[in-house]
Amino acid sequence: MSFPTIDLLTDPGDAKATVKAVVFYIASERARGTRLLKVLHPDDKNTQVLLSRKLRKLRAGGRIVCFSQAGAVKEEEAQALYIADKVPQVTEDGDFFTPASTVTYILLA
Repeated sequence: MSFPTIDLLTDPGDAKATVKAVVFYIASERARGTRLLKVLHPDDKNTQVLLSRKLRKLRAGGRIVCFSQAGAVKEEEAQALYIADKVPQVTEDGDFFTPASTVTYILLA
């Protein structure tokens, strides 16, 4: 099983535009019945903060189950372990184990 990858690195806009694009893709992929989404996004601090804040709000609202940055499974972060448990195919993705602040995995509700 493969999962959609959204590459927002090729056209880096401002942080707010990046977050809006991620929310749009989450809604689109949920409508298609997708279970897991991989997002490649810029590494700047503002994008990281806004994206994390928005994903926490979506999680609290029940629109996503959880999210985790790449490499968090090595630190035994609970959300990364949960994603690996629910979608074992994610462990076949090379980025999942490599620490990268530009890759986020989102488990959709």
